[in-house]
Amino acid sequence: MTWGDDLRAVRQIVGLSREALARLAGVSAATVKSYEDGSRNPSRQMLVALLDAMRVERHARNTILIGAGFAPDGEFLGPVRLPGYMYTPMEAEMHIAELPWPAFVFNELFEVVCANELTQRIWGVDLERDFPPGIARNLLFLGSTPRIAELFKGWDNVARTAIAVIKSNHPGPDDLQSLGPYFADVMQLMSQGGPGYVARFLELWDDTLPNDPKVRLTFPAVFKLPEVGKLSFHCLVTTCSESEGLSFNDWIPIDAETWRGLEILRTRGS
Repeated sequence: MTWGDDLRAVRQIVGLSREALARLAGVSAATVKSYEDGSRNPSRQMLVALLDAMRVERHARNTILIGAGFAPDGEFLGPVRLPGYMYTPMEAEMHIAELPWPAFVFNELFEVVCANELTQRIWGVDLERDFPPGIARNLLFLGSTPRIAELFKGWDNVARTAIAVIKSNHPGPDDLQSLGPYFADVMQLMSQGGPGYVARFLELWDDTLPNDPKVRLTFPAVFKLPEVGKLSFHCLVTTCSESEGLSFNDWIPIDAETWRGLEILRTRGS
């Protein structure tokens, strides 16, 4: 099938005659026919007008555009040209505040932008009071501070996940020093929690491969709090805002014991 055949098939699926589509797109019915039978080639603007008029979904839309020799639409995830699809930092903070599980938002440098109350109660911190925005909120540093690290089980697994993401997002020599002064400063901050964390991180760096970058990332995390016991999560990382480099990190409880522990933390904080 040609892209013109695909265009005709979409028109028929949505139940529009050539005349009806022509009126919606501001062209003649003869023009629509010529595109469908391949006797004429449209401009990109004209073809987009037809696709917009039929509200063609993204995959079919891009199949037709590419088939006609044009670049695909929608270089980001949102519906075509729909503003407000991604979250602003304020919207993201309001969203995670309503979730029944721990959640936070971090940027492409792994700095926590905001975290809901359950996250902060598990970590045993007041983010606004204890950690100013910026490098002090880098997850590598937060995870190596004694008050958090002593509660965090499976530190290696999470560190490996971070390393795999760093290596895939910062292509170049497989050398931590090549990442520049920011990560050197992160390593210096990590050493405040104890030189063992930096040493272990460097060991993990050497034998961890880059991941295959995807919009969705998962990893396990386990905490053990004296007052509530073991908390086990399946952590899900998804896009919050592509333009601002922000991601959601949702810690989904995997068992009843964890849900009970979260309820204790929620009740004690109210």
